Amino acid sequence: MNKHGIIEALLYIYGKEGCAATDLRRILNIESAELTTLINEINTNYKNNENCPFIINNYGNTYYLLTKPELKSVIEQLNIVKKNKNPLSKSLLEVLTIIAYNPNCTSSKIFEIRDVDPGAALDKLEKLGLITNDGRADAPGCPYIYNVTNKFFNLIGVKNFGSLPKIDGSFEVDESDADFFDSNRNEKD
Repeated sequence: MNKHGIIEALLYIYGKEGCAATDLRRILNIESAELTTLINEINTNYKNNENCPFIINNYGNTYYLLTKPELKSVIEQLNIVKKNKNPLSKSLLEVLTIIAYNPNCTSSKIFEIRDVDPGAALDKLEKLGLITNDGRADAPGCPYIYNVTNKFFNLIGVKNFGSLPKIDGSFEVDESDADFFDSNRNEKD
């Protein structure tokens, strides 16, 4: 089996969880540049074949086999895509935004920005798998360090920290625009 076929098979098997780039490189015994080239070749083949419904996207250093954006309306008509209620309140979105824009963030940093104890929000975001506790900071009190997870990148459809939209310093969050269960399935132009 050629490398293209192995990548496609692995992405199919991993499904909605996606396959980490490190796993793909390890299994294929290749470097990052070759993996990127192979994924680009597969996507070019997909794009050039109007009968192919797939595209491969990378979110948070994890690759996903997804349907092409132009099929979204057809899939929605079938009522097979279950719409999930967004479990993120405005306060959870604010805390998540602060962590996303401040890697290795501590609860005191969140408190400094929001002036509200973030404890409950941090617990909820951890349970949802959107943030991770990455140990303790080398600072007075040894506070916990928080970072966003690959699931965060996948759910909001952002490839990495560099792809996050630029902000002007305000943390106003519009909950109506925050559909964390649909946005990742379409390639953004």
